[in-house]
Amino acid sequence: MTVALAALVAGCGGGRPHFQSAAGWHLLSRDGELVAANVPPAPVDKSLTSPPSRTVATLPRFGVVIWAMYLRDGNRHSPRRLLPMRVEHGVASNPLEGFRCAPAVTIARCYAASGSIWRLFGRYGSYAVDLYVFFGSDHPLPEDVAAADLELARLRLPGARTTSTTAKAADCPRPTGTGYYDTTVRPSSGPPGSTATVSGRLPVMSEGGQDLGQTATEALAYWNLDFDHWTSLASARPLSAVAGAPVKLVGTQYVANRCTFHVQVTIPSAQPGTYPLEVLSGDAQGSSSFAPVDFRVTSG
Repeated sequence: MTVALAALVAGCGGGRPHFQSAAGWHLLSRDGELVAANVPPAPVDKSLTSPPSRTVATLPRFGVVIWAMYLRDGNRHSPRRLLPMRVEHGVASNPLEGFRCAPAVTIARCYAASGSIWRLFGRYGSYAVDLYVFFGSDHPLPEDVAAADLELARLRLPGARTTSTTAKAADCPRPTGTGYYDTTVRPSSGPPGSTATVSGRLPVMSEGGQDLGQTATEALAYWNLDFDHWTSLASARPLSAVAGAPVKLVGTQYVANRCTFHVQVTIPSAQPGTYPLEVLSGDAQGSSSFAPVDFRVTSG
């Protein structure tokens, strides 16, 4: 992949995506690309011919690099989200092609999606964004994560909505037992064009086990999405579970202040067979992916 980066002029580009300037952060930009780093970028990364791979490969333990790619009116598969982004709502990722691990991260740990690289993606207003946060350690300190969150809060995407600081999370029951978040679909079979309802409980716990309340604002039901690679929604062609049948967004529901979702879906045109339905619940910064439930398409 080849991208070109140019120095971002502080105070300019108010009508375009940009990071606000802040002490200690170095900013680079071009159409469709943004970089923010708390260390000086490597000279080769400022040459307008490459992504910030050299800066990432030489990151000290406290180093942070944020690399964002955006496209106006792009990738309508991505779930709609609100600013600001936060690291904890991302997905741990392996390094991208052309990137090496930071010196303090072992190769084995780097390729185990251990915590040195986090990926966030979605639609923010009219912009589809795919963003990576690189840390100099696979166990970044809380202050390093906090620094990255503060910089993510300085990301400006014109027209994107922000989460309300006064909105209260729904007070939902804490999960108990196994299968608490299992999804159901009724009916579980039918011909193309028929309707079904996908239901389940919305999450209230953070990845660290903290009860945050129910903060999701939207539930999105996807047809034939490969569950093991649900983050492929960030691409123009998400990975299909059943070969030859495309991934489709088949239903949505506004779920703010709710504890459960009940998304009505319309079964798309498909050959007879069994296909997965997968629900993502999206809050202000990220998404939770529920295990899929099967729907059997019968002949018309």
